[in-house]
Amino acid sequence: MANQLSTSSYRADLDGLRAIAVLSVFIFHLHAPWMPSGFLGVDIFFVLSGYLISTILYREIRDNRFSYGQFYLRRIRRILPAFFAVVITSLLLAYIFFVPEDLPHVQRSAIASLFFGANIYYSQGVGYFDPSSEENPLLHIWSLSVEEQFYFLFPILLSLLIAFWRRRCASEESLRTRLLYSVAVIGGGLLMSSFLPLKDFGLNWERYYLPYIRFGELMVGSFLAIALCDAPHKRDRALLPWLGTLAIVLLIVCFFLDDFFVGRKFPGPLAILPCGAVAVLIWANRQKYWLSRLLSWAPIVWIGKISYSLYLWHWVVLAFLRYYVGSTLSMRFVLLATPLIFVLSLISYYCIEQPLRHKSVSIKQALGYYYVVPGIVVLFFSCTHLFEIPFPDQYVRYSSKNQLQVETTLGAPVPPKVLIAGDSHAMHLFRFFDLVGKREGWGAYASGVASEPFLFDYDYDPTLNMGKGKLRNDSLARAYMQYDVVILASLWGSTAYPLDPNFLPAIDRTLRQLLAAGKHVIMTYSCYGRAQSRVRESYLVYRGILDPDPDRFTPEELNGDFYVETKGNAERVQQYVQAHYPQVVWVNLADLIPPTLLYEGMPVMADIHHLNDYGAEMMSQIYKERGWRLIPQSYLQDK
Repeated sequence: MANQLSTSSYRADLDGLRAIAVLSVFIFHLHAPWMPSGFLGVDIFFVLSGYLISTILYREIRDNRFSYGQFYLRRIRRILPAFFAVVITSLLLAYIFFVPEDLPHVQRSAIASLFFGANIYYSQGVGYFDPSSEENPLLHIWSLSVEEQFYFLFPILLSLLIAFWRRRCASEESLRTRLLYSVAVIGGGLLMSSFLPLKDFGLNWERYYLPYIRFGELMVGSFLAIALCDAPHKRDRALLPWLGTLAIVLLIVCFFLDDFFVGRKFPGPLAILPCGAVAVLIWANRQKYWLSRLLSWAPIVWIGKISYSLYLWHWVVLAFLRYYVGSTLSMRFVLLATPLIFVLSLISYYCIEQPLRHKSVSIKQALGYYYVVPGIVVLFFSCTHLFEIPFPDQYVRYSSKNQLQVETTLGAPVPPKVLIAGDSHAMHLFRFFDLVGKREGWGAYASGVASEPFLFDYDYDPTLNMGKGKLRNDSLARAYMQYDVVILASLWGSTAYPLDPNFLPAIDRTLRQLLAAGKHVIMTYSCYGRAQSRVRESYLVYRGILDPDPDRFTPEELNGDFYVETKGNAERVQQYVQAHYPQVVWVNLADLIPPTLLYEGMPVMADIHHLNDYGAEMMSQIYKERGWRLIPQSYLQDK
């Protein structure tokens, strides 16, 4: 290990660290089990950004050379061209590929991104019926929003701190020391703020995206920038290579820890592990030794140079792909996505990012060309519905979708003797029950509350349905006696319900009470979870963009781990009920769903675990064709 220090103002090893950051995030987003904590690459970016920008800020403010105009001009040229290319492209592609009902989520995300508030928007969570976060092509803009929020505030803070301490310090070294104490205290306090009980203040926000906690990570880089800026170098640095080696080992270990960087400690105090390791690497790699040389290797540096474009485009491609094929990408889709991502990143870097970054423009011109004009384009495509092509509702809707609670009557126009109650898996069968009831001659009162099975004295999670579940369950617990037949329709194979220790006892309690009251009890299971629904693919077929192909996806790509888990959970509940309550009739409708998830060429599911109305009608048709009866006539006779 050599101990010669680098004197160049440009450090290639920092681009090498950028490469580590973007590749870890890339690998994590391709397939999380390959690198369970690869998302820490974002934290590496924060520390690097804090170090590089704060080095410039500290020198310019200290030497009275700082200009807000010039600072933000550099930020605008560096960030906005590629940023707007991604946002506008994502909006246009969403108009082409997204089912119209999913488009507003992308539009709202684009508006939040435009005003650099994406992290605040995402911290409030997605709506119950919104597409998953993995399918939002603009989700990753949250980290860019955090950075820009920091750089709106930090120059002001640093200017005030320097002005305050300069009047109280006799030397520049004393000023530096006081600044370091100030930045350390403020940054440490921000990291510790992850323990603030936001819910006590009525804020049900996701801490992961909140800016003030992430500011603490950026200030790790700021602290290092002030500490190292123009600091004299000692010749004896034999210890630095060893510290750098330990730091890279710690960082790699962090990348592969599973379920460690979670909870109130991250982002927060636990962020000191990866952020501290990066800070040590920045410090140690000023010296030439094996790691600094490795990180300065041309291929690694090249990836670091395109890291911004690579970060921007990789998520866009993966989000659109996951929107169609499901959250877990098979190897063939990984191999398809990876070269496409690099091609888009290279085009972005060489044709947009680099040319416009170095173009000579004034701050007014930069604001006009790089922000106002593309911002108007974003607002136009975010606020218009002119280009939407609707898809027939029966393929994207299940009965009463987009409502947390529905109370209705179903079946024949006769006094209801049947009570149907459950969660959204009751609601997605309303069309089925209505058609079967009309054919069999019975009427029903039906009640559905999202994420709330109907069980006596039970409330799964009031935050999911705004407390409507317990009110409904308590109400029906007083009214069920007026019905002869009770149908419990819920997602019995849920991956969440079995984790609640009160779930199985509530099933016991409910079945005992219903049977003791002489009710005919039916439990229905109607749908296993899937990796995808084929609705979105069918939308492209409907529009003539894709050719119809029932075998476009393999059974493994359609089903996935979600199918295995929900099927296993449902079977365990069924076995338990049939063993302890043989009087209860278990009706498994899930086996009626075609393996291709298509019936006569059209999708039968609205999403990955709900039938659409077309699928519910399909089940009713199969019941009719097979001569089956859901409720025996004997249970509907006057008593």
